[in-house]
Amino acid sequence: PTTYSLHDGEFVLEAESFSYSIAPSFETRDVDRLGVQPVDDEVRLELRNEALETHYINQLELVEITHQPDQLVFPDPNGRPIVVSEIFSPAVAVDNSRREVTRELSRADGDAWESPDHRLQTVSTDDFRDHLDLEFDVPTNVRETALVLRMRNSLLNTVLLYDVMLQGQGWRALDWMGQDLDGLVAKLRLGYWYRDRMGMSVSVWRDGAYREIEHLPDTGPIAWQDVALTVPVTEPGRLRVRLSFVADNWRIDRVGIAKPLKNGALRTVALTDVLARDGSIVPEASELLRSTDDDYLITRPGEQLTLRFHVGDSELGAKRTYFLAAEGYYIEWMRREWLQTVSPVPFHPSDDALIDALLAWADQRDAYRAKFEATKIPVR
Repeated sequence: PTTYSLHDGEFVLEAESFSYSIAPSFETRDVDRLGVQPVDDEVRLELRNEALETHYINQLELVEITHQPDQLVFPDPNGRPIVVSEIFSPAVAVDNSRREVTRELSRADGDAWESPDHRLQTVSTDDFRDHLDLEFDVPTNVRETALVLRMRNSLLNTVLLYDVMLQGQGWRALDWMGQDLDGLVAKLRLGYWYRDRMGMSVSVWRDGAYREIEHLPDTGPIAWQDVALTVPVTEPGRLRVRLSFVADNWRIDRVGIAKPLKNGALRTVALTDVLARDGSIVPEASELLRSTDDDYLITRPGEQLTLRFHVGDSELGAKRTYFLAAEGYYIEWMRREWLQTVSPVPFHPSDDALIDALLAWADQRDAYRAKFEATKIPVR
């Protein structure tokens, strides 16, 4: 599901939820930072299904953090808010190809870093990862800081899902999504393999080597994701960080550090009501989305709903930042070309499958984004 807000008469993309929850057993809760602000004591969002998918949405709620106007708030990897002060850019940023990329990573402007072409052309089962090395100046008395990232996935995951996992299985992919992935063994095998290979490893330099302190999951290729995590400063006056991942799996717009502050006032805002396209209230939709249970709101391609949250007045002189918490999963619709696969074979998680996806992605990445955008299902 994609979520938009209306700003100056234009719909602005705010978030995409549970992008890789491709079966009921992979249902998960996503927390995304929003840029929306209340109008007349109300936050209004538009929820869309813009893909050939059926969405099963279990719950939606708004998380509000009240803080000082000069502070910023970001979700940590578990969706908890981290309040920070001013964000500082890296002193040095170098990628695995020894390119100096500090400028690309210093501002949240959409000019994002990506793996170079030659890295994709040289991947193998023994060497398919890429990384960024960053160095930050910090005060000598600081022992902990907040690392702030703005990023989104490339469409490599989409190629892996569409062209390797699903198309290779042909008609058998229906059973794989609907039945096999509900089994414990198949779920664990795919889940552990995917976690080990994909996502992003965050490491800091300590005792002569980079040591992993966090593994961030993939977030999706559509909306930018903001996240913050506290990291230890292990060298006086210097912080060295390595971000490691499968080659070209990420578009990284900004990386910085900031002083973590005491948490702001937090509250959860329940959904007030849901509006249909004609503006009428859909009471059953509101009931389905207010709590986590066995009842789901189901949306199909081209459908959209408006979500309303009554948030009330803010404290005088305070600022409010909102997160959207969404839980659910989706089922991909089969494409005609997938069903025409001549020799379907079961999908088995392996590095060979990942290399197949990387090589397919390398041949089409420049054109794939435009192709992907062109397949969006219009909702208006």
